[in-house]
Amino acid sequence: SEKLEVAGNIVINGSSDSADGLHLKDRTFVAFSDAGSVVSRFRSSASGVFQFQDGSYNTNVVLNNNGNSYLNGGNVGIGTTAPSTSLHVKSTSVGGGYTTIENTVHYSKLDLKSTTHTGSIVMDSTGGYVSGGGLILNSGTNVRTQFLQGGVAKMIINNGNVGIGTTSPSSKLEIRDSIDTVLRVVKTG
Repeated sequence: SEKLEVAGNIVINGSSDSADGLHLKDRTFVAFSDAGSVVSRFRSSASGVFQFQDGSYNTNVVLNNNGNSYLNGGNVGIGTTAPSTSLHVKSTSVGGGYTTIENTVHYSKLDLKSTTHTGSIVMDSTGGYVSGGGLILNSGTNVRTQFLQGGVAKMIINNGNVGIGTTSPSSKLEIRDSIDTVLRVVKTG
């Protein structure tokens, strides 16, 4: 009771130069519809570029072999079908759920941007980002770097001053605590 059965290749728009099972020529759309209207389309718009469009021809997904690829609208999940953020990586196994940013020639950099500030986390093995290299936390356009524990600032670097127990250190190192020993230096051995 099949509507169509094909033994061999299907050729659309007069192409006969392919051994593919289905060959669409001249950037043909493949449309998907419900009972009355087109709800989505898929097409190849250029060499190595694939587009996914909604029923109104809005392109929301582009996969490009030689340029920019993007997904517009919604969150992206890896290992989850319910991503809660723009990029949500989830694993239920030991050693999974990690994200790697790697550059084998220079340094790897993750830029963090808000509406007014930009900061970076950099791993630099060549000294190309800053002399000496290493793991670099760059607060960029903001003069403050804070380290929180339980949502409370425990250490802050503000304009080159380090504060522990204070959010506004006035000297190169300022330690404040009303209960415990403020500073202990112990020599061992």
